Amino acid sequence: MRTGSCRSMGGGSHARTRKKDYCLVICHEYPLKHHEQLLVDGYRSGTWSGGWPHLQTGLRQELGVRIGTLTWSGIATWWPPMRDLPQLADLA
Repeated sequence: MRTGSCRSMGGGSHARTRKKDYCLVICHEYPLKHHEQLLVDGYRSGTWSGGWPHLQTGLRQELGVRIGTLTWSGIATWWPPMRDLPQLADLA
């Protein structure tokens, strides 16, 4: 998972004001398609604001460096009992 450090930027998050650490994890079933990867990269770099237009620039940048991506099968590799959940039966 790729995450970054939280920097002090204007319009910060509620978590940062409470001195809490956090990350924004995007779980997906299959490898990201080209346009999906471009979207995540744009959020990470702060060059894309679609979907977050209501957030101030500083908060979008803070969230961008906190984004991590992970597949469901990757989660199940670390936590094998998840494979027993009926909702994730196709990961077995």
